[in-house]
Amino acid sequence: MDSKKSFWETAPGVLTAIGGSIGAIAALLTALYTVGVIGSKVGPTPTPTIGEPSPSLAVSPAKRGATPLQQTADPAPTTDNARQAAQKLGADWFMAVKRSDVTTLVRMAEIPFQFGNTLLLRPEDVRQQYEKLLSAAGPKLETSQVQSIKVKTIAEAKNEGLHLKGDRFFDSLNLRGDDFVAFIQIVDGPSPINLYIRKAGSEVNLAGWIE
Repeated sequence: MDSKKSFWETAPGVLTAIGGSIGAIAALLTALYTVGVIGSKVGPTPTPTIGEPSPSLAVSPAKRGATPLQQTADPAPTTDNARQAAQKLGADWFMAVKRSDVTTLVRMAEIPFQFGNTLLLRPEDVRQQYEKLLSAAGPKLETSQVQSIKVKTIAEAKNEGLHLKGDRFFDSLNLRGDDFVAFIQIVDGPSPINLYIRKAGSEVNLAGWIE
């Protein structure tokens, strides 16, 4: 029997074998990582192109320069609000007439004020005229009832051919086409009372009335 030990049995041989095995394993792991079998598969970070804005920062031409509030909300229209306010003003005016509430009626009046066929230029004149009118009307006002109140802009009323009383006062009152006229029809009344109402945004003011 040969007394010499094989390569694997000698210490240098064992160390050489281990070193070779480690090198082979390291080479295998490197190859597997390179082809993506093991390790992260995240690709290279793309290089941004100069002159092309990021999609998250792009602003559409129509909205450029607008604030976030302007982009999401448009101004609310005021025409319907003013029309409703004119309707309420007409009802409040008639209720003040029924109660003979001269103080409220004078407070409602905007100077210059059309009172029937007269143009009044002072609040004290408005008070005096209402006091005379209500005193002459007597108790019958308390039982008067409104049949209907129809509110239209002056332009709408003219386009529909509705009769506007007191047209000759329009220049003095500075009424415009988008101001209002409230047609107040009293139960058993001969014809509607025309209540002229000036619009200022969503607010309204009483410019006059004529029967």
